[in-house]
Amino acid sequence: MQKTLLFLLMLTVGIGVFGQESHGRGGLKMIKKQPVKYTPEGKTDVQQAIIAGENRGMLDANIGTTWYDMQSYNNLMSRIYSFNDGTVGAVWQCSGQNQNPDRGTGYNYFNGSGWGTPLMHLGSDARTGWPSYAPWGPNGEIIAHYWYPSGQPGPIKFFRRENKGTGVWLESQVFGPEGLSIVWHSIFTSGANNQYVHLLARVYDGAYQGLENALLYYRSSDGGQTWDWEHVIIDGLGSDYFTTSSNLGFSWAKPVGNTIAFCYGFDQFNGMVFKSYDNGESWEQILVYESPIDPFNIPGDTDPFGCGDGCSSIALDANGQAHVVFPKMVHQYIGGELFWIPSTEGIIYWDETKPVLDSTIISSYTNEFLIEAGLLVGYMLPDPFIGGYEILAVQMDYGHSYTSFPQLGIDDQNNLFMVYTSLAPGYTNMENNFRHVLVSASYDNGASWEVPVDINTNIMYIFSECVYPATSVNVADKIHIIFQEDNSPGIYEWLTNHDPVENRMVHMEFDKDYFVKVNETSAITGGVEVSTLYPNPATSGTSFFVRTINQSNVGVIITNTLGQVVREIGFGIKNPGKNLIDIDVSDLETGLYYCTVKIDYQCFTNKLMVR
Repeated sequence: MQKTLLFLLMLTVGIGVFGQESHGRGGLKMIKKQPVKYTPEGKTDVQQAIIAGENRGMLDANIGTTWYDMQSYNNLMSRIYSFNDGTVGAVWQCSGQNQNPDRGTGYNYFNGSGWGTPLMHLGSDARTGWPSYAPWGPNGEIIAHYWYPSGQPGPIKFFRRENKGTGVWLESQVFGPEGLSIVWHSIFTSGANNQYVHLLARVYDGAYQGLENALLYYRSSDGGQTWDWEHVIIDGLGSDYFTTSSNLGFSWAKPVGNTIAFCYGFDQFNGMVFKSYDNGESWEQILVYESPIDPFNIPGDTDPFGCGDGCSSIALDANGQAHVVFPKMVHQYIGGELFWIPSTEGIIYWDETKPVLDSTIISSYTNEFLIEAGLLVGYMLPDPFIGGYEILAVQMDYGHSYTSFPQLGIDDQNNLFMVYTSLAPGYTNMENNFRHVLVSASYDNGASWEVPVDINTNIMYIFSECVYPATSVNVADKIHIIFQEDNSPGIYEWLTNHDPVENRMVHMEFDKDYFVKVNETSAITGGVEVSTLYPNPATSGTSFFVRTINQSNVGVIITNTLGQVVREIGFGIKNPGKNLIDIDVSDLETGLYYCTVKIDYQCFTNKLMVR
């Protein structure tokens, strides 16, 4: 099984080569962390001062759409769950064009053989937000979202049914402390029959027990109809520790018996795990990352310091031990205001056998310390066409690092599976780079990790922005993920990077040993080798060779930067061995193209520049 050493060495060399905008520590672009007012309506006031991954055994399907393209400010919570019987449920933040229907919960269900018709808006309330999904009962499902009626307290609403994928949704709700709304939440279930519902929700419209935007814990044993615990501030999250709670900076793990856990923070302040061995009756606080910043004494000026970007994910192994991943970020206080370096990248791994992390090992200028400690498990991949890490100078912003929104899943053998989104060198619309979804795995309980794999390298995704990936915390027979895809880098909602467009919600599934197969392939993939194009740039023609071990059908598709096919050529059956292929490009206009070589059922894409 090929491990990550070669790629990590490449990354160490390329870490300061973020395109034209940074050349080492002194050239890193730093942006002021604007004070952003989040509102439950999803608006903000920025205060000014079957074919995928080269056909390596993946299946993909569009399961729904949305014109509301911001799935979360930070963590995505539980958006997909793969059941042990091979079925899958998924939810997403959804709206129609011109907010008709308005923002709400989109839902779809995979019955083991195919996806159904997507539900575009769950419930009767006009505008809801931030859905969370979990198993419920012996064979059912439960969904939660918040409803925020301006001017009066808003609850978290629950929709459950005894048989997943079918039947009438039964509705219930829970309100926050008197006079206060609760929003931006996450649910999960535990117990032999998933009878316990665990809820984390953030207070809105005022302070609770001396804490602005307090994070509260709730527990129900009947699907959210009644509550055993309400309005609980877990020790370690109260006003003695923070001035406000992290916005969507928390995420549940898949429970192990009566052991439940969630991760919290991982921004400019501490990153922690909260674990209960008695199903929420009492809690243990475990420090993962210790920040140099005191939230009660914000400094005027600091040096740049390494920390997290506010996202994190957690899994519990069969022994109840916690495994955590979070994206690296570099922050700095200047004049008492927070700044950040968006070109920071790297996904950091920690488990309970490891010491507490600090800003020294995370570092503000290198990933070398994380690599040496075996803690860097996700990163940008080099440009597959020309190598290296060159990217365009201007990038669309998600308020996070270049590698972010990680999620973890785990199976019964303690195999860990990770998904995250990353800026993708080599994939551009000539103005910005696209982002792709990357996946990785550990087959030894976190001791080592496979080389991440870009699952959006096929021609159908090379002009796509693929973001907000989610994976099931429970991995049964296959790995299941969903992500949001459109053709415009950045998002319309919140940051207004581009005009509103329709986005597709894509589901992918693949075998758990997928990474072994991918990372053990050499330059000859599946018995096929394809060279780069030469000459490139080309004026009248370019060539490449293919080497096969069997007779193979060879063809070429040339597309422009808009994804339009400008040339499709069939070269017929080629004999085993090395075959030279010539392409006439004399009638193509000057510019950048993508040349995809199809050999039987495999695809290989190269950039082609025509002069």
